[in-house]
Amino acid sequence: SFNKEKFIEGTLIDITDIVTYEKQILQSQKNYKTLIETAPYGVLIHDEGKIVYHNSKALEIFDLDKNTTVEGKSIFEFLPEEYHDIIKQRYLKTLENDKGELSEYKIVTPKGTEKILEVIPSSFIFQDKKMIYIAFRDITSKILYQKEKMRAEIAEEANKILKSEIEYRKQIENQLKEAREFTQNLIDSSLDMIIAADSNGKIIEFNKAAELSFGYVKEEIIGKPIHTLYKNKSELEDINKQLKTHGAFAGEIVNTDKSGNEFTSYLSASLLYDENGNVIGSMGVSRDITDIKEAEKQIRLSEEKYRDLFENAIDLIQSVNQEGKFEYVNQSWLKALGYTWDEVEELNFLDIIHPKSKDHCIKYFSDILNKENISKQLQISFITKSGKELVVEGNISAKYTIEGVSTRGIFHDITERIKAEEKIKKSLKEKETLLKEIHHRVKNNLQIISSILNLQSSYVHDENVLNVLKESQFRIKSMAFIHESLYQNKDFSQINFSEYISNLSKNLLHSYRQIDSLIDLELDLDEVFLDIDTSIPLGLIVNELLTNALKYAFDKKIGKITIKLKQKADKIQLKIADNGVGLPENFDIYSTETLGLQLVTTLTEQIDADLQLKNKNGTQFIITINKKI
Repeated sequence: SFNKEKFIEGTLIDITDIVTYEKQILQSQKNYKTLIETAPYGVLIHDEGKIVYHNSKALEIFDLDKNTTVEGKSIFEFLPEEYHDIIKQRYLKTLENDKGELSEYKIVTPKGTEKILEVIPSSFIFQDKKMIYIAFRDITSKILYQKEKMRAEIAEEANKILKSEIEYRKQIENQLKEAREFTQNLIDSSLDMIIAADSNGKIIEFNKAAELSFGYVKEEIIGKPIHTLYKNKSELEDINKQLKTHGAFAGEIVNTDKSGNEFTSYLSASLLYDENGNVIGSMGVSRDITDIKEAEKQIRLSEEKYRDLFENAIDLIQSVNQEGKFEYVNQSWLKALGYTWDEVEELNFLDIIHPKSKDHCIKYFSDILNKENISKQLQISFITKSGKELVVEGNISAKYTIEGVSTRGIFHDITERIKAEEKIKKSLKEKETLLKEIHHRVKNNLQIISSILNLQSSYVHDENVLNVLKESQFRIKSMAFIHESLYQNKDFSQINFSEYISNLSKNLLHSYRQIDSLIDLELDLDEVFLDIDTSIPLGLIVNELLTNALKYAFDKKIGKITIKLKQKADKIQLKIADNGVGLPENFDIYSTETLGLQLVTTLTEQIDADLQLKNKNGTQFIITINKKI
């Protein structure tokens, strides 16, 4: 004590700021707690899984009464067991990183309600210890809304797809309908018979071609057994076995039509399947081949006939390919050349060609290969196995195929004919020489007779006799001209008659023309050839008519004589005309007593010719001969 006064000693510290700070802290804590309590999301604070704090929203989310407390309970009581390990791992991760990942968990509340929670954890200091602060909210409605929205969107999209599908289906159905109609049109317009049957063997398709072939209309045959169309049921059974084993059949069958008539057809059949691969029936496409079968039969008979003709033909027949090897030869060929078929197979065609014909054959064969000459008549020489020359005549033609080119040759042996021809030619040459000599001697003899008549004329003073001798002399000369023409020609069978008329007429004109004569000769002659049997009589006719014209037609010795020789087709026409005084009126050439005209009519009949006389503006004789072809 001081002066025995008592006093208290102490230290005053101004803690106003501290108190104010603590009040602020308390107020802040109170405000934070109020904020947490009124938060729209649930809050849990746990320490190693033990709940130390929760707000009222957390109770609401867990469907717990607001007066209930879950402090002290484990958070795992409110979470499905499937999340326990995940929560523990995330607890440790959040303690380490202070903040965890946003996650979603599905829980079942005590009332059995399923809810989806969106949770985000973080670590902080609470009650002087690092704990886990969990903020979470119920997103069940949101998820359901999203699902519904998605469902609605899916439904809308599905409706669009469905609508599109419906439109597409309609389009496909229309296309299928069009395809079905198109297919049906194809079936109905097919030239082949198209028939289908179901799995029970009942006809379900029967096209127009089938109607025409079988005589049924579609309506009366649909639903009938397929065996109605077959002659033998056993044949149908064999087809069904083939279809079951191999799924297809192709071959000839015998059908019967509505009237019971049989016909052969070629059938190609196969099974019909549904979209699952199940057999629902069969379909066949067939064609009536009755005519073809008959044609094949005829061809076989024809082949047999021609094979017989080929083998037994007397002509030599061969075929050579483009390598020059023989494809085939007939028996006559083998016999003529002396080979066997085995020997022929080893030969080249040039092996049987005579050396003098080889160059010609090589060129012709080359032309065939180059398609320059595909058919030709020729005469060549073969050489037999024994070395004998064989002269043949025939035809070679080419045949072009995808395998290449080959030749076909048909020949006949003309060796003996060639020898005979050479003998005949030699004999003909001798006969020609002899015939020439005969014609030459006849012509000389006729000239001698003419000369004798000429000499005789010098001793005759009677004018009439002289005329007779002179006319006879001209007649003899006309015949001599014929024989002269014959021995001067190479062809003894024909005479150039136009040339003969020209020479004869000029000779007569020269003989009868007098000094003061002004008679003109006009010739219009086609080139006509006649045989000796026609030439001599016709030459005498020309001589007589021309002599008469020169002697009697012209009083004043002035005029014109025209000779025309024309040939048209098989007729020859000779016209001898003058513009002289003409013949008496009503003159009948067949009743005349003159020797010359009698000779004309007789010779005309001899050569079977027509004689026509025109007595106007002079005289015209027309002789028409039917030429022998």
